[in-house]
Amino acid sequence: MNKSWTRFLATGGLLAALTLSARAQMPPATVTEASVETTSAAIHFPSSLAGRIQVQGCPACVDQTLQLDAHTQFYLNGAATTLAKMAAAALRAPDNSLTVHFRLKDKTVTRVDMTVFPS
Repeated sequence: MNKSWTRFLATGGLLAALTLSARAQMPPATVTEASVETTSAAIHFPSSLAGRIQVQGCPACVDQTLQLDAHTQFYLNGAATTLAKMAAAALRAPDNSLTVHFRLKDKTVTRVDMTVFPS
């Protein structure tokens, strides 16, 4: 076996050992947030951020009740908006794609993203 091939194998073995060592030192992954993908027809918005939304992920799915708070963010086509504007847009076009992201530990909504398609 020539020297370059031996060096190549030794380098590969060292890299593999370093990779395994680094993985062993990483903490386990923890899922902190979940999402529900649905349409704007399958969500009911409250009148204020102190309220709760009800969202249904599919026709056969059970409704989920999720809490809003002062930190909940709303986005229409990627632009920040208010709860009132989001609710109005959902009523105007019930077939819009909508995703609700929430913390698993307390079921508090972190953000709502809706895509409004031009008619």
